[in-house]
Amino acid sequence: MGQDKNQINPKQIPKRLVFNLIIEFIIYGGLVTLYFLVILRYLNEPIKNLFDNNLTFYAIVSLILIVLQGVVLERLTFYILDWVGLKRFE
Repeated sequence: MGQDKNQINPKQIPKRLVFNLIIEFIIYGGLVTLYFLVILRYLNEPIKNLFDNNLTFYAIVSLILIVLQGVVLERLTFYILDWVGLKRFE
């Protein structure tokens, strides 16, 4: 009876987990930086005008943008990690 090639040695799990976590941070950090540089550049003026004119609606829009940012960036990170072929420990 041989070992399965895809099976991970239990002693290697902490090293693999740290490696995958570092890769995930790098990918997520790059996506957040890209988001900051591209999206916020275009939304800066409309959001500022919304803040000056209607503070309640600004708060609602801001919360929606925060949630959407988190969901979209998490999905993108998941698909990139899947595309790269990193195993996720969930």
